[in-house]
Amino acid sequence: MTRRDPTPWLLGALAIATRAPFVPASLYDFDAAAFAEAIASFEPLRFHPHPPGYTFYVLAAKAFHALGLDPPAALAAVSILASAATVVALYLFGRALADRRAGTVAASLYLASPLAWTYGAVQGTYGVGAACATALAFGAWRRLEGTGPSAATLALAAGLAAGFRPDTAIVLAPLLLVAVVLSPQARGTRERLRALAQAVVAGTLGLALWIAPAASASGSWSGYRTAVARQWQVVAFSNAQDQFTAALFRVVNLVKLVVYGGFALGPVAALLLLVCARRTWGSLAVSPAAKTTLYVWLGGYLALAGGVAFGQPGMLLTALPAACLVIGVGLTGAAPIDAGAAGLRWAIAGIVLSAVTFLTAPGVGPRAFFDASASLPAKVSTELELFTAPGIRLVDEQLGGAIARIRERYAPDQSVILTNVASFTRAAWALPEYRVACYFAFAGFESRLPSRDIGEPRGTWALPGGTRWLLVLDADRHALAVHDQIAERFATGHEEGAAPDADRASVLTAIPVADVSELRFRAGRIELVGRDGSTAGWGR
Repeated sequence: MTRRDPTPWLLGALAIATRAPFVPASLYDFDAAAFAEAIASFEPLRFHPHPPGYTFYVLAAKAFHALGLDPPAALAAVSILASAATVVALYLFGRALADRRAGTVAASLYLASPLAWTYGAVQGTYGVGAACATALAFGAWRRLEGTGPSAATLALAAGLAAGFRPDTAIVLAPLLLVAVVLSPQARGTRERLRALAQAVVAGTLGLALWIAPAASASGSWSGYRTAVARQWQVVAFSNAQDQFTAALFRVVNLVKLVVYGGFALGPVAALLLLVCARRTWGSLAVSPAAKTTLYVWLGGYLALAGGVAFGQPGMLLTALPAACLVIGVGLTGAAPIDAGAAGLRWAIAGIVLSAVTFLTAPGVGPRAFFDASASLPAKVSTELELFTAPGIRLVDEQLGGAIARIRERYAPDQSVILTNVASFTRAAWALPEYRVACYFAFAGFESRLPSRDIGEPRGTWALPGGTRWLLVLDADRHALAVHDQIAERFATGHEEGAAPDADRASVLTAIPVADVSELRFRAGRIELVGRDGSTAGWGR
């Protein structure tokens, strides 16, 4: 960034200005609550946060917390700054690859992406992963050009980046290996082997700097290692019982990749990506180092998402900057003048469309996901709505409103809150004075959650003395099915004013327990046992 080119500063300021107004008042999801807990108590074995620990991300949030921000705001501040850093890095990268227009297009596409916009405002590590990935890829490209960092410096940076978001180093590993070994700085087999050895040592050091504190906070290396292995099994679906199920998971991964990838870029930019990928690959104006960087970067993500697990949509942000750069370079550095001018007009249209999508999504509402008569587009829109401004507001309306009603209407010593695993950490963090129990864990999680606080209970649980209310709090769209079943079975106990409606369903259902003596848990199903021995329940 020079005084002659204020664009990076303007783009960074624009990123901050467009993210800050959409920071949710409530914790956005399960992981956000785990990170909020980690600010006060860093314990990966208790999912504060989940293994492997995200040590540097937690430290960054702690720094903002020390400045006076509460944990949700501190986590959001990290996301906002990471989003600004990504936009600035994309501009500088695109400018270096082609020209200022390429950098501006790439940065603007990322700036307007609904997925990047959402994760630039809410609490989470995905935006930080995008910033780290862009910086590492920039360094790898410069090394392939013969002017970049040493192998040790690049590998050390990758190891440290993993302390913010571990999959960043996994996605970038193929590119980093190519940059270390094939750089003009390493001539001959002996120099390449030396560079590789230096990279291994430096990368190991970078990993150790954040793994060691996480393992120490876990009590022992063996306990930490076991927890990480269990988490990987869940993420990679290695608990699939047969090859057909594993293959089905991979097909689902690819479908999600197409749907969420198209949503992240927008339909116009997604089509431009296909055109620009071909144009960039065949252009003599684009250096071999640039082509290698962009396509190995994308290939690393596709291998992880398609072959192992798609994970959460936010993981796309690790590769989204590469797609934005392909479009920017393809429209300017690799295009004839006339074609480039027309392409830029299409790019502007795509940027505007993405921004409008984020700001003015129609708000289908979560109920469409369960409506058997709803069309497939409506169900897909329901999924994607969570990553828009209306979706962020929905989280605040549902969870924030439910927590406020609990505090206002139900005394802690007279209430027991029941949640599923997706809501447990948020309820436990927001309502520490209440008794919170997790009644449902998603299939496959029961034997793989090492925490004593999270898991699927089995057997019978006697209600604590003085309990007057069971408060079923499920702060996600899938919980609607549970609330509908509760409404059918316990209609007289449904909290006044909190019954599900067509668009913004309640996430809180209150059940009076004057005639209930105990709870019985059976593998995803919960039953209320009456004093007369009768039972009524819901779940799988």
